[in-house]
This record gives sequence, C-alpha cells and structure tokens, in this order.
Amino acid sequence: MRAWPIFCALFLGATHAWGVEPFRLEVDGEMPDGCPAAEALRGQIEKRLGAGVLAEDAARRVRADLRRSGDALTGTVTLVAPDGRPAGARTLRAAPGECGELVQAMALAISIAADPLQALAPPEPPAVPVDPPPPEPPPLALAAPPEAPPPPEPPPLALAPPLGPAVPPAAAPPETLDLYLALGGAVSIGTAPALAPGLTLEIGTRGDWWSVAAEARGDLPSGAQVAGGEVRASLLAGTLAPCVHAGPWAACALATAGVLRGEGVDLADARRVDAPYLAGGVRGAAEWPLTEALGLRFWADARAPLTRVTLRVDEDVAWKSPAISMGFGFGLTGRL
Repeated sequence: MRAWPIFCALFLGATHAWGVEPFRLEVDGEMPDGCPAAEALRGQIEKRLGAGVLAEDAARRVRADLRRSGDALTGTVTLVAPDGRPAGARTLRAAPGECGELVQAMALAISIAADPLQALAPPEPPAVPVDPPPPEPPPLALAAPPEAPPPPEPPPLALAPPLGPAVPPAAAPPETLDLYLALGGAVSIGTAPALAPGLTLEIGTRGDWWSVAAEARGDLPSGAQVAGGEVRASLLAGTLAPCVHAGPWAACALATAGVLRGEGVDLADARRVDAPYLAGGVRGAAEWPLTEALGLRFWADARAPLTRVTLRVDEDVAWKSPAISMGFGFGLTGRL
C-alpha cells in the first residue's frame, strides 16, 4: 500500500514563504553501468530547488533507492520521519534503457513534494543587453558648419529575445500494479445463532487508487441451546470485493456466494441441512504499512442475504438468519 499523499503533506509542511527547509538525501541501490544515478539525482534536485536545499546534517531525510528488478528499473522514494520510521513511499518504474528518465521522474517527484511552485517554475529569462547611451554632440563652432550628411537609415527592427525556453509538462509516472495476499481473522454476527469466529484468505491486485480482490471465508460452527440439545450453523463462502482507496482508507462493494450449514446436536430428530447463501453488502477498511512489503488492515462490513435460513426444532423456530449480518476483522497484507 502506498502513502504518497502523506509523503507530500509532510514535505509541504516544511515549505515556507522564504524558501525550502533543507533535507538530507540518501541514495542507495545497484544500477547498471553507465547510470550515474546518485550524481544525476542530486543535480536535478539542486537545479530545481537551489544549491542549498541538500544538507547532510538536516533533520528531514529522503531515501532514494534505485535498482534493477528483473526486466525493469525501479526507483523508490521514501520519506523518513525524525524517529527513523518510514512515513510514506512512492515507487516508479522504467525500462532498462531509461535510467535518465527514471532519475528525472524521481527528482521531479521529490521537488514537487518539497516546493511545487519553485519546482515547476521556468528558468529565469536571459538578461536583455541594454544599448549604451548615444554620445554627446560636439560643441557649436563659430565658423559655418559644413553641410550636414544625410541622416543614417534606422536599423532594422530586431525581435525581442524569448522570455525563456518553454518547460514541457512533466510526464505523469506510469500507474503501478501490485499483487497482494492477505490473511486475517474475523467475527460474524447474524450468520449463526451466536458470534461466529472464522478465517479469511484474500488475493487481489492494487493500483494507485483502486483494487479488486477475491476472498475465501470460513466460519466455525456456532450454536445456541434449545430444549434438549443445541442448534448450530456455519458458513463457507467466497466474496468478490472491488474497492476505491484514498490514503489509508478504502470503501468496497461486496458480492458473496456460499453455503450455510445448519445442524442439530443431541436432539431426538437431529438433522443437518445445507442452504445456499447469497448476499450483497459494503465494507469499510483501513490499512497502515508495517514495512515496505507488509501492512496491517482492519475492516468492518454489512451484508444483506438474498435468502434467509430458518432452523426448527419440531415445529418451533430455533433460529432464523436476520435481514442484515455484520462482520469485523483484521489481518496482515503482503505484496507479492
């Protein structure tokens, strides 16, 4: 999961009306020969923000990691908080022969986060030379002056020099797609006669602001006491969850299909029935990074079953699934 808005907000807090607060740049990685990543990155940042913006003793740090990963070059920019924890990260990718373009994109991302106005301003125009003032006329002579020569022709009009080279708009970095796996625990209310603990396993793909995941869920049997015994229910289902993301927060739509199993225990006419379970719902989630590859996620959802299940003992209703069921859970996510 990425936290690029947090990275920008923290860096923008260091910008004030008279300049940019210096920060320390740490460059690491294993780049191919002929790719001066560290020198080029520092030069690009100082060219945009000024020579004094990089300082080795600055409290704020930015870590730039450039390396070759398979058939692509990757560049990761990480903001490091004063206590040493990563506060946000952004990963850019380029083809193996585009090292210079990758370095320029990383320098532009850091410069815009530090001072968007100064980073995007065009360079100052060259000074226009000023013609010297005309010489003073000679003093008047008492003798009759000679016949004045014809006035010189005026010089041709010259085009004014341009204000500066046009700065092309920076190309937006390509959207990155991450494949992730999540494992978690959950508690359900409304899928069984009592609270039902369970496990979830999820695999999905994540873009910059969206994700799509497939989730498998299994609840342990949970029951309630009735006269002479107990009735239990358990759920085994799969869910498709498309989501939209804003920072650490996410909102998802849910489509669930599975089997709800009910059974009687220690009853005279104990039986077991399997009923189809179809439901739609919504989910709210929040995720925070623990490392570059791992994150911690919490979620809550509400589902409305399309079919409701009733468990009976003789002719009496022992339990009927409600119109709305709730679920709460947490788990670990890992990028693959």
